[in-house]
Amino acid sequence: MKKLLFTMLLIIISSATLHAQVDTCANQFIGDVDNSGSYDVADLVYLMSFLYQSGPTPPVLSNADVNGDCVIDTNDVVLMAEAGNNISLFVDCTCIAPSISSSSSCCEGTLGDIDETFSGSMDIGDLVYIVAFMFLEGPPPACLAEVDFNADGEIDISDLILIVSYMFGGTILPDCP
Repeated sequence: MKKLLFTMLLIIISSATLHAQVDTCANQFIGDVDNSGSYDVADLVYLMSFLYQSGPTPPVLSNADVNGDCVIDTNDVVLMAEAGNNISLFVDCTCIAPSISSSSSCCEGTLGDIDETFSGSMDIGDLVYIVAFMFLEGPPPACLAEVDFNADGEIDISDLILIVSYMFGGTILPDCP
């Protein structure tokens, strides 16, 4: 059964990888952190809640990277606060998968509760959730730190490989940073 699930996962990843590598600005509305279709003070509040109070992950991560440095952090909050309604100060386009500042971790205990079932262990639901997020335009995990298995500040294929290794190889689940 494990071999069949692993094979199916590899097929999904290999067929979706080309789609996931396309970097366009078509879905970006820089500054619209809450994905409401407009930029307003609620976006600043949303970003501050995400970074400092373990609030929900922005639906389109790139929209929160208003300074275009590919990192969502305090610098973006400061720029949003200084800009007010002047969105011309924001970049037009940024990377599609910006990293999250390490100072904003919502992870507790061990990594892996990606679908937030609070099961205390990683299960197949967590694996399906992250594959959907990475390759099938599924919703982002509420806590991206739960997915950053190699602790490099980015969610990418290397994290997925480590997740699969844990699921099917029995490696030890790492602690949260």
